[in-house]
Amino acid sequence: MKIYLIITLVIILFSSISCTNNSIEGGPKFEIYLTKNYDLSLRDSNIDIIELNTTPIVSSANILFYDFSAHTIFLKNNRIEIFKDIMDENNYFIEVITPFILIANKQKIYLGYFWSVNSNMGRFNDYCIFDSDYFPSDVINISSGYNFTTSYNSNDLRSDNRILQALKDDAIFRAGINVKLDSVGIFENADTSTVQYRFNLTNNEMNDLFIADPDLMGNDIFNQYTLGVVFKSTNKTYYAEYLPYKIHILENWNKSWYTKLASGESINRLVEVKGYPKIPGGNYTCFFRYAAPTKIENSINADGSRYWLGWTDSDILEIEVIE
Repeated sequence: MKIYLIITLVIILFSSISCTNNSIEGGPKFEIYLTKNYDLSLRDSNIDIIELNTTPIVSSANILFYDFSAHTIFLKNNRIEIFKDIMDENNYFIEVITPFILIANKQKIYLGYFWSVNSNMGRFNDYCIFDSDYFPSDVINISSGYNFTTSYNSNDLRSDNRILQALKDDAIFRAGINVKLDSVGIFENADTSTVQYRFNLTNNEMNDLFIADPDLMGNDIFNQYTLGVVFKSTNKTYYAEYLPYKIHILENWNKSWYTKLASGESINRLVEVKGYPKIPGGNYTCFFRYAAPTKIENSINADGSRYWLGWTDSDILEIEVIE
């Protein structure tokens, strides 16, 4: 009877320990691995046959959380410490381009690159992590290489549901924000045109977020980050090509630019953008990239609130322009 009781207690104790560590049980579900081969020809390879290093360079074990709206990863340590084996003494990636594969629940999802800013090669339409990207020292961003001024990324592998599930399994998922484009109007449609658009932004997280607010920044500064609405027809794309230059957006930010949003709270803003070419009549798909300053050290506050960093695309809105 005593032996049975001891065994029962051991089983209960083991079960309780397993439950308290279920986010990493069986190993991390979200991982990033370097490939064994650094050849750029990997871009044309079947991802399933690409060989990987034996241990991940990034995983949920060294991640505080992942903002799924901006694909921004908040690390537990300085990124230089995590990437020290692939960086030189100046904290740039040793290899100009170093391939990686993102893994979710042991499945290969997509191929990307650790990309050095010292590279003189043009960017591919790939997913990239840069060695110097004007984010805080404990943050990395997985950037999509597509040019948002000429196309809408409707097949973004960073938003794959398998990644979403892996992040939730490892308890590092953060929903971030959602941006909805409500309306678009064109004024003074001439050689230099003016556009007004209205958008709605919602905090989808459990904690408070500080959001870059165009009403507080002023249209000109806000537009330098977002670049305005893109108008895309079947054969032509129009965007604000002639925006006025006000500040160096990668180096500047101001706390007075931000509005605090509680969980589930939204703001609705009207923005005016000058600097478009004449936009001919026709049917257009419209969208814009909401963007906020990124160079904010200590972006997470003691109460769990944080400054939202990065950029995310709005939904699309179909409009007709009538001349």
